[in-house]
Amino acid sequence: MTPALPVSAHDLLGGRLALDFVNTVEPRTGRGQHDYLPDYGAFAAWSGHAGAITADESAGLEAAASEHAERSAAIWRRAIATREVLYRLFLAQAEGRAPQAADLAVLTRAVARAQRRALLTADGGAIRWTWDSPLDLERPLWDVLTSAVEILTTDDASRLGVCRRGIDGCGWLFLDATKNRSRRWCGMADCGTRAKARRLTERRQQARHQSTARSSGPSQAP
Repeated sequence: MTPALPVSAHDLLGGRLALDFVNTVEPRTGRGQHDYLPDYGAFAAWSGHAGAITADESAGLEAAASEHAERSAAIWRRAIATREVLYRLFLAQAEGRAPQAADLAVLTRAVARAQRRALLTADGGAIRWTWDSPLDLERPLWDVLTSAVEILTTDDASRLGVCRRGIDGCGWLFLDATKNRSRRWCGMADCGTRAKARRLTERRQQARHQSTARSSGPSQAP
């Protein structure tokens, strides 16, 4: 992979936290890939960038990681492995394929580990899930896993789409919120624009070829 880009440059186009997480490799297929999460510090910073935690929480996790380098590195490696598992699971859903049992088993174990830290709390009369240790180094991964399960176990799974791979698309995943489920690109600013430009170029080339063919055709004698 090429050198990582800053997390602030990562476009959040997936529509759900877990989808943005698996999209931290750009493009998802082909050469010249950038990884936005080269270490634990970037993972914590990205979690703040994505809105899963606050800026203060992100800074606190980055500081804690510098004090616990070995543990933070192990958590980062687990997060990256989980990212690839989630990508395969989401992609299978988007393409109408059955998920791999091994990937589901990995996700099951990861979710069970996270749920041991989950608590039901009352906030202004509303009951919601929270974590027993918000500044634990594993916290960013817990939020991603919660989002992933919500996608895979609800109607969201049927709305998963993949940015067309190949000459135009990047392979990123997204939640298609359109009524007729017609979304084809992660975003029009990049992949969609490239596709439109390519189609316009192809139409112009075709028109020029047709014009040339007509002008070079056999002339009729008077």
